[in-house]
Amino acid sequence: MRAWSARISVLLMVVLVSAMASLVQSAWACGCGAMVSNDRLQVDGEASIVRWDGSIEQIVMRLAVDSEAADAAWIFPTPTVATVQLGHREWFTQIEDVTRPTVRVERDWWPPWKDLGLGTGAQAPGRGSVNLLDQQQLGPFVVATLDATDAGALSSWLSTNGYRLSPELAQTLGVYVKQRWKYVAVKLAPQSQARAVLNGELDPLHLSFDSDRLVYPMYISNLAKTPQHVHVWVVAPHRVERVDPDATRVPAPVRFAGPATGVNGSLGDFIGSDKWLTEFQTRISRPASITADWEFAATATDAGFREVEVDVEPVYILGVPGGWFIVGMIGGSLAVLLVTITVVVAIRRKPVARVSQ
Repeated sequence: MRAWSARISVLLMVVLVSAMASLVQSAWACGCGAMVSNDRLQVDGEASIVRWDGSIEQIVMRLAVDSEAADAAWIFPTPTVATVQLGHREWFTQIEDVTRPTVRVERDWWPPWKDLGLGTGAQAPGRGSVNLLDQQQLGPFVVATLDATDAGALSSWLSTNGYRLSPELAQTLGVYVKQRWKYVAVKLAPQSQARAVLNGELDPLHLSFDSDRLVYPMYISNLAKTPQHVHVWVVAPHRVERVDPDATRVPAPVRFAGPATGVNGSLGDFIGSDKWLTEFQTRISRPASITADWEFAATATDAGFREVEVDVEPVYILGVPGGWFIVGMIGGSLAVLLVTITVVVAIRRKPVARVSQ
């Protein structure tokens, strides 16, 4: 009996540990908020166009996911109550064209021999309340705007309404509750009778809210289990820089800074005239190192900048690396010249036979 009791205890422990692991893995964090799903889901990257005019901030956010999930949700904290609408996919293509790096071509005269298959080099491997302020259907999304005065009440509301939270995520949301932030909770709505799997780039969402500072919610992303790829364009009256506590320790390099020229259509209307674009892009390998939201302020001067990408073109001549081919040609020519000189000198030194009279 003792043996059977021990086996049953072990079995119950395994089931309990598995259930806890499933709960923890049900929330996947991303820089824009917390992505929630019961199935495997990974945020491959996020891109956002952020506009701030000194009092109103707008964020147009697009997520790219790799998953086996048919449904998912995410939580987005904002300093004040946000209004939400669908964003425009084409805006990201347009803004990428405007801020695209300059390409400088450099020729490599010494490419590796292994490119020709001649080498064998190895490859690198107290109960408060929750107020539902608004709820609407936007395309494939059901969007709820929330206010909460207690972290436990917020967690309970989200769990009751289908947002499956891990204990870590609930604790992180408590930090925003203390700051009296608001929340946008987004769920993917069922698509007819077909099972739609979330993959690739999701439809962007366009959020607007009052803010006396230019801030991008990033603290919540410290729960992510995989590296985070974050790409942000900031539209403001001047060039901006990060001034948050993580700016130096978890940096995001500037890839472009300059006037927003050459932008037309609805994106041009969104950006407005006499505005600057500042582009930030980074890969955060250790999301747990994030301790604060990103915060931006105008730089001392509006200095333009455009990243330069070097495109290296290997040079081969007759299938041989160009540098080695030239060295071989010079060496061969010198060898021929040396042989020629040696032969001429030898001929001149050869004694001439005299004929007697």
